[in-house]
Amino acid sequence: MQCKVKQFHRLSLNQLYHILKLRFAVFVMEQKSVYEEFDDFDQKAYHVFLEKNGKIIAYARIHRKSPRKAVLSRVAVQKSYRNKGLGNKIIAQCINIIKTKLKIKTVETSAQDYLKDFMKILVLGKYPNPMMMEGLRTSIWF
Repeated sequence: MQCKVKQFHRLSLNQLYHILKLRFAVFVMEQKSVYEEFDDFDQKAYHVFLEKNGKIIAYARIHRKSPRKAVLSRVAVQKSYRNKGLGNKIIAQCINIIKTKLKIKTVETSAQDYLKDFMKILVLGKYPNPMMMEGLRTSIWF
């Protein structure tokens, strides 16, 4: 299964629907996270995803925050596809895009505290300082 990478205007309506559906299932239903889903970054982002039978099963987005900093966000894997390496695959592709297409070396991301070991290994190689963000115990890397 290969990662697909598309800018917002290249997503089909079906892909956009399934991206939003996955994000809602993971962040709102599972994690009970109340956050601004429609934050106007989707239109500027690269959307990286894995698709199976027309449905998005793993996803992340990346966008340029400043000339020297990118943001990796909304990383989600459908519950029935977890622990199969799909999150690793998505994040590795995102990092590749950040380095090659955006030509940026600094990445900002956030994750719930229970994911810090996963993110530590894949993204920045150091533990962040926990802080509160959107009502959750969250870790942020700069």
